Amino acid sequence: MLIIALLLVYFTWKWDILEILFLFLLNFFATLFTMIAIWNYSENNNKIGSIYHISGTSLFILLSLYWVLFQWFYQYIIFQVAFAFAAIKAFSFYNYKNDIKIFNEKTMTVFNLFLFILFIIIFKPEIFAIFQALGFAFVTIWLVSIKDKFRYFWNLFWTFFIITGSVIWVYSSYNNWNIDWISLWYALLTMTALIYFLKLLPKYITKK
Repeated sequence: MLIIALLLVYFTWKWDILEILFLFLLNFFATLFTMIAIWNYSENNNKIGSIYHISGTSLFILLSLYWVLFQWFYQYIIFQVAFAFAAIKAFSFYNYKNDIKIFNEKTMTVFNLFLFILFIIIFKPEIFAIFQALGFAFVTIWLVSIKDKFRYFWNLFWTFFIITGSVIWVYSSYNNWNIDWISLWYALLTMTALIYFLKLLPKYITKK
């Protein structure tokens, strides 16, 4: 899928293939580390899970900084603040037994609503970006939770929003004969994560 995506992007966007490969792989490893974190959390290997969690978040932040510094895409970094809070809480709680209580489901809901409204006001996004923003905003609420079952189902629900927004974006760009590679990788990588999460579904249905 990576090879096909790279070829499609290269022949439609004419970007530097090495730059595309670098960015795609950076996003891939960030997503992979997040999936490994979820697997470890599901197995109660919380200390290891939190290490992968903060590693994946760091890569996502690095990627967002790239968009700001080199492509002037500011919308991707807005929600990284919430992702960072969630990763710091998990790492602190599972490694040092220090629960940063200010980062919880309620405060993160309010904070993410604020970020979402800010996103709408500043960027006046299209429908696909609204779906993505909803996913990015509210998926961080499960990340900050230490309730494993809630964390899993909340993540599963909002992942669909990220995928929906990405697929709409890919379809829209394809109709204009200009496949957008950013949306393409979000769609592919998020679908990969979704398949992984669905494999864990039987376990969480029976989990108390």
